[in-house]
Amino acid sequence: KKKSLEGLKKECKVAQELVKDKKMTFEILTQMGSLESVMVHIVEDKKVDLAIMATDGVKNRDEILAILRRLSCPLLIVPTQN
Repeated sequence: KKKSLEGLKKECKVAQELVKDKKMTFEILTQMGSLESVMVHIVEDKKVDLAIMATDGVKNRDEILAILRRLSCPLLIVPTQN
């Protein structure tokens, strides 16, 4: 878990440096619960304009479709490289 969080912090910093629009921000958020319910809650709570999700760890495409149906913002899905 600690190694994963360190990796996320590094990626977040890289993303922020690549973005020329300083109004855009990146945050690392963690919550317990199903992926679908957590994503819906965060998008609504933080008023997210665009959600980005990797497919690593997603059980099946039905899980992704359920998330797409419930989100109030666009979802960019990044496939995992094998």
